[in-house]
Amino acid sequence: MGICIAILSGTAAKAQNEYVTNDVVENEKVISRIIYRNDGGLENHMKYDFTYDEQNRILSKEIFKWDRRKQCWSPDTKLSFRYTDTHIVMEQARWSPTQNAYSMDLKRAVYEMNEEHMPIAQLIHRKCDREHRRAILEEPSVSWI
Repeated sequence: MGICIAILSGTAAKAQNEYVTNDVVENEKVISRIIYRNDGGLENHMKYDFTYDEQNRILSKEIFKWDRRKQCWSPDTKLSFRYTDTHIVMEQARWSPTQNAYSMDLKRAVYEMNEEHMPIAQLIHRKCDREHRRAILEEPSVSWI
């Protein structure tokens, strides 16, 4: 077992050395995170932009990838979050370069919360046809923490 742990630790350390992050913080919240690839020099790789609500909960996480040819950040994916007393709804949309906008949400995850606001079940939906109907991919499952 000790050998396995050493191998996993070595892999994690290698991955951390391959990338360097830089956070932009405002009002004690990370509003942007840039990830650089460390290949002997720092090269733009990915960027995350975050928005928050008045309760400091994440409303959105926008993911950008570096376009080497254009030398700019290109939108890739957007995660949007909605909160109720008993659920968190996360919707994922992909960037459509032809429409120059995010598509209708491709995937939706609904997290059921217990009284301590800890997630206890998850239901995942995916758009399955052009009328934007949803198909269930996974049955809700209980996670014990």
